[in-house]
Amino acid sequence: MDPSASTNGIIAYNKISTGDDNIAIKASSPPVVDNIVIAHNHFGKGHGMSIGSETNGGVQNVAVCDLSLDGGQNGLRIKSDASRGGLVQQISYTDVCMRGVSNPLVFDSYYSTATGTLIPWFKDITIRNVHNLGSGKLVFRGWDAAHTQALTLDNVVFDVAPSGVNASNSALTFGPGPVNITPPSGTNVNVTTQITGTEPPRDCTNAWVTF
Repeated sequence: MDPSASTNGIIAYNKISTGDDNIAIKASSPPVVDNIVIAHNHFGKGHGMSIGSETNGGVQNVAVCDLSLDGGQNGLRIKSDASRGGLVQQISYTDVCMRGVSNPLVFDSYYSTATGTLIPWFKDITIRNVHNLGSGKLVFRGWDAAHTQALTLDNVVFDVAPSGVNASNSALTFGPGPVNITPPSGTNVNVTTQITGTEPPRDCTNAWVTF
């Protein structure tokens, strides 16, 4: 499902298994994609819950909640590049379960090697109550120091430590809930740890469906 130039929409109670993005919010032209709710969905095979790669029209106020991802290539993903980038802000992911996902968290301003002047900028991104039952690779790549991506991770728990993290030009805040990702290092990476809570990981016992 590829909603484009959409406002005031909801995508709910679906099972999606495919060979590409399960959902990809696209913003190749005005108006700004605004006020989208994605709730109570189950993803099987596919490239995950994506925004982009076309973000040059702008994306804001997207809430993803109660999502399960089972066996896909990517989990939560925002992707763009300099040929089609724009401002993506006020995005939240809440109550997410993942298992067998190769790349659980991908926030990448260098989705391709395309060149241009449409710079991607991701900020005010919140990832809360996310439980990954395995490992996987993580990507946090902002465009440059003037377009640092800003993300908050709150109660984000991996049962197995991530197998790799590619990070640059990112400001990451961990907390107040537990986050057991080792703070990444990289060019212009700033990690602020504000963990004060001890709540358990999201319960994924009943998260899975049969496709």
